[in-house]
Amino acid sequence: CYQAWQHWGQGMGNPLLPGPIYNKDGKITFKSNRVRANHLGIEGNPSDEWNYRILVSFARHWGTYSTPLDKQRKQFSSLYEVTYSPQWAKGWSTSVSMGLDRGNYLGNSTGGMLSIKKTGSIL
Repeated sequence: CYQAWQHWGQGMGNPLLPGPIYNKDGKITFKSNRVRANHLGIEGNPSDEWNYRILVSFARHWGTYSTPLDKQRKQFSSLYEVTYSPQWAKGWSTSVSMGLDRGNYLGNSTGGMLSIKKTGSIL
């Protein structure tokens, strides 16, 4: 049986198709490859030192043709990010980001990240 492309349980190709790592029964199959989704991304630079990015996706899952889900499942995913790149610290930037997942397919989760980045040479 062909199980589709995956690496360590993560689906390769389309991030809106949850890979086998999300299966609660331990099976290495994709439980839903019939998906309709909308995605929107917005970014902006309100000043020379600040920028932001907002990404949102809304997906509806129906399962597979051979094994349909008992009902349509919905999932909302989003990323919110703000980056500060001070002009006095050439090549340095810091970002704060937060991700949210809400829905009845993958469940609810929230995560955050703080990053400090240097581009160019260190000295």
